[in-house]
Amino acid sequence: MQVKTEAALKFSADAIPSKTTSTSLRADRARATHYCNPLHVAQVVCHRQKDGNAEFLVRWQKRKTSTIPPKSVVSWHTLEELSACLHLVQEYCSTFEAPDLSKVGNQPSLPAITSLKRKKPGDDSASRDFTAINKAFLQLPSPSSRSASISSLDDGANTLARAPADDSWLSISVYNGLLKRREGWITAYRPKRQVKVTQINAVNLPTHEMLDHAALHTAPLAAAIRLFRDKFMKKLQAVPNLFLENHHDTTTPSLNFRFISSYVLGTDVEPMDPDFQSRCTLPCKPNMGANRGCEYTHLCICLDQAAVDGERLRTKDLAMFARFKAGDSMDGEVVPRRFPYSISSNPATPPTLQAFYREQRYPIYECNLECSCGPRCKSRLVQKGRKVPLTIFKTDERGWGVKCEEDLIRGEFIDVYLGEVITNAEAERREDAAGSAQKASYLYSLDKFAGDDFGDVKPEDCYIVDGEHMGNVTRFMNHSCEPNCRQYTVSYQKHDKKIYDLAFFAYEDIPKGVELTFDYMDRDEQEEDDVAAQRAKAEADPENESKPKCGCGATKCRGYLWI
Repeated sequence: MQVKTEAALKFSADAIPSKTTSTSLRADRARATHYCNPLHVAQVVCHRQKDGNAEFLVRWQKRKTSTIPPKSVVSWHTLEELSACLHLVQEYCSTFEAPDLSKVGNQPSLPAITSLKRKKPGDDSASRDFTAINKAFLQLPSPSSRSASISSLDDGANTLARAPADDSWLSISVYNGLLKRREGWITAYRPKRQVKVTQINAVNLPTHEMLDHAALHTAPLAAAIRLFRDKFMKKLQAVPNLFLENHHDTTTPSLNFRFISSYVLGTDVEPMDPDFQSRCTLPCKPNMGANRGCEYTHLCICLDQAAVDGERLRTKDLAMFARFKAGDSMDGEVVPRRFPYSISSNPATPPTLQAFYREQRYPIYECNLECSCGPRCKSRLVQKGRKVPLTIFKTDERGWGVKCEEDLIRGEFIDVYLGEVITNAEAERREDAAGSAQKASYLYSLDKFAGDDFGDVKPEDCYIVDGEHMGNVTRFMNHSCEPNCRQYTVSYQKHDKKIYDLAFFAYEDIPKGVELTFDYMDRDEQEEDDVAAQRAKAEADPENESKPKCGCGATKCRGYLWI
């Protein structure tokens, strides 16, 4: 067992900003006693250097809106005060265009800075390279659209005058309202009574003067980058055998992600009643099969919905085999089936998924905690969790990826895909709100049993796993049209057709350090000539022009994602 320490972080020394430069900053003068409430913070819009401190401009909101109210409260805060909102600071840093210090203040009007979404599968918008923040040109907006506009609310004027082009704005901490510090949290509010506060048009932030200053003072970004790394490492400390590696730049995976160890059920998602939990009983018991639990497939009721072993059935009962080939249901029949995993006599060799399941992608049924076969049953593997050490690492061209720190053998279990389980309607709402096809990279439909012989689950009633903001390490796995891992349905409750595990197994022997990939479309293997014909057809179809291209580089690459 490997112990989680700071050694789990592997970063390029050249990529980490130096603390010894004259522009380096203290994060804060003293430890904060109150922190910005993340439920009320909408956005971080700019940064500044003031009195040796890094400060960031926050726009507040009480409820989510599609537009920015011109009189939204905005205020400057230290990184310490923003410790509960660092993911928003990270998003700001990812959109900050690198400045050319020799040109700042002398450029014509340019478009305002825009948010950069994920460019490729596995690449987070909050993970752009910040090492060039002193090398490229900062896009400065037009003075007419971004100039400071300050007045007093007590005159009730709607016309906002431009602030003087000097550094007087550096002394202002809050615009359009007041701050309240209570019970450890900082929140903002607009006073009901006529109270004199400094006013600014929140729609046009950051102002030209703020951007000029930000272009000249990039040390706050370097201070923030170190905090991003430290906070993500703290997240990893709670996850056994998981490491972070980046030899390319200073970026860190998005802080707006929570590692979880099991599904989180969303609104309107109903789990099966525990009273209906199925379990195998005697003759299944712990001391069978070299003390590995269940020994006879025809006696273990956990397998009575597992795939029928047709070849063995053909040799045992031709009449039953004829019924099977004709499509008759074999559920509940005493017919040959298979346990899912092969157990080696060598204790150093891990269990592997049998080829019967690995190649045909049949659903896997495991025994569970209620079964009489005991905790060492050979049919209990995925539910015990990941055992192999994995590393989230920065790839050359595809953002973050995952690799294993030891050799994997074909059929070895890696991990499951986790996230928030939501309804199909909620998944569609989130996709529409995201406004990007990339949202689909994190959505996984639990539709294995839709339209099966039982007819219990309709496609529109299937649940969806959303792994964008909560999940586990597999969320960082990249796509490949010719993957070395495949995902399988694993159930510990044969009667629950709507909630089950999505487990990744090695589809081939994978050497240590090779990136782990799976097919986002979950396609079966195809011949190379067939894939080439499909790729040519897809490239000629004008409807695919707006679809993201696939960058997996595999021989059988289909050319585009989501086709």
